[in-house]
Amino acid sequence: MAGRRYRIGVISSSESLRKAARSLANKADDLILIHAYSQGMEAAIPLGREMEQKGIEAIVARGGTSHLLRENLSIPLLSVPLSSLDILEAVQRAVKEGRKRIFFPVFRHSISGIEKFEKLFDIKLSQGVFESGD
Repeated sequence: MAGRRYRIGVISSSESLRKAARSLANKADDLILIHAYSQGMEAAIPLGREMEQKGIEAIVARGGTSHLLRENLSIPLLSVPLSSLDILEAVQRAVKEGRKRIFFPVFRHSISGIEKFEKLFDIKLSQGVFESGD
């Protein structure tokens, strides 16, 4: 007897999260819709509303996007936290591109311990904490 099929949405500007979702979608019988956005977090709201109208039961998003969607949608939101490994990979990519100054926009809470990456990679990191998706 087959189990219940779930209708799950993923909204992210992160290619790594979308890639993981696609990999999971290929292995599951559940319907998984994946939307990418690149024009600021506010762009995720209409995508979330569209998913809601199409019968998506829950949405997976990351960080500030999940907070913003939770405030604007009525379906459950699952938040995938940003890990130290995610930050390390982003810094490594920037260093490989020759960058010496890196800015991290963060939503509502600063990232602690980020200064350790400065010493490790001989770069300057700064964060900008913002409160809204504007």
